[in-house]
Amino acid sequence: MSSTLPLVTAVLVLLGATKPQADEHTPAYNLSLSECLTRALDHNPLLGTAMQRVAQAEAERAAMAGKLYPTVSALLLTGPTPAAHGDALHTTTPVNDYGDMLASLGPFFRAELNLVQPLWTFGKINNANQALGEWVAVREAQLAGQRWEIITQVKQLYFALQLTEELLKVVDEIAGNLTDARGYLEEHLKSDEGDVKPIDRAKLTAYEAELKVQRIEIVTRQQVVRDGLTRLMGMTSQTPWRLAPQESRTVSLSVEAPDALVQTALTSLPEVEAVKRGLRALEFKRAAKRAQHYPDLFLAGRARYGVAPNRDTQHSPFAVDNFNFLDAGVALGLRYEWETGVLGAELDAADAELNALSETQRALVERVQHDVLAAHAEWLAAHDKLAATKEAYKATRAWSATAMEGFELGTVSAKDLIEGLSAFVKARFALLALSYEYNVASARLSQVTGRELQPELQLVLRK
Repeated sequence: MSSTLPLVTAVLVLLGATKPQADEHTPAYNLSLSECLTRALDHNPLLGTAMQRVAQAEAERAAMAGKLYPTVSALLLTGPTPAAHGDALHTTTPVNDYGDMLASLGPFFRAELNLVQPLWTFGKINNANQALGEWVAVREAQLAGQRWEIITQVKQLYFALQLTEELLKVVDEIAGNLTDARGYLEEHLKSDEGDVKPIDRAKLTAYEAELKVQRIEIVTRQQVVRDGLTRLMGMTSQTPWRLAPQESRTVSLSVEAPDALVQTALTSLPEVEAVKRGLRALEFKRAAKRAQHYPDLFLAGRARYGVAPNRDTQHSPFAVDNFNFLDAGVALGLRYEWETGVLGAELDAADAELNALSETQRALVERVQHDVLAAHAEWLAAHDKLAATKEAYKATRAWSATAMEGFELGTVSAKDLIEGLSAFVKARFALLALSYEYNVASARLSQVTGRELQPELQLVLRK
């Protein structure tokens, strides 16, 4: 038992559990593992943050796609202007009398509408739009990876909470047996029957004290785990809930051969998908940079209107009139912008970024292969150890039951009784610890393959 508690403590430290808070409310409903996962995936703030990053990437892609549509600008002007009568050759308006000029001031109004429609950019907009589309896919893959992190954390805490509950049951069961044993011991001491000595009372008392200390430690761990799981589900520490009592203590998996699991991981893992889509995004980005070597073909249109009542309209096509006019027109344009000292460096940077991510992809493939094979080996070892420990548990359970009956009949000493009970407790705790180890190894195997291997959770996590 004492060797099991450090294992539980280490698990809790690795999970980053917070300080315990006592829950004084009576649990109002039961939660299965699938329900805990659903709540965590619906309410965990980390997922909300990842979703907003996806929304941001989609907005950036939409903004780039919008550049394929016309750009419209409008200009409105109004203000005072001096009177002007006549034409370019003859005028009746004095030009040197500032007093008359100020007295003749009148309003003018001008409206101008410009439209530019890109026709062909040699891939600048399309490639940039494709790059941002791939970036959306990267963000979605990162969101899926965040989901897997939360799923695995919930599973680990759920299994740890199951473990503490089972440990408490064992401790309370043994404490009850010791209470019965103390009653028999006191009766034998009073009647001087059997091979019972006062030192046996001290041994029982010492063992009872050890169990009480261990129970306090388990209860503390239970509160820590419960608080961590509660927070992962987006609930407060005052929310009344408990584990579903019918929930199986050992999960069942549908596991393929290791090579098949590796192939599954390489096609299903979010981080593999993120790198693959990232590479495509960088390829489109590089293509967009190269397209900057070419001009932009566009269609431009303009409509203008201006009026100044105190100025004569000029009707000659050679006269410039900035106050009274109405005109419109359409033109085909070619615009060329080439930053000679910048574009080459930007292309080199895009090439380097793409090559770096390609190297990352190769390293990721090797790491995924290792992680899957290692996780499968750990899961298989936990499975085999659990099966072997079940046999030892059956033997120690029979031993402890025989020792208890013999002590009641006076044929077994308190020392032999404590040894039998201790062996049973250690075997039971070892079985529980290995069940927890197997469950955590199962969760880890699902995570590294990127596919839920627990059949009853597949439909829940697919939503």
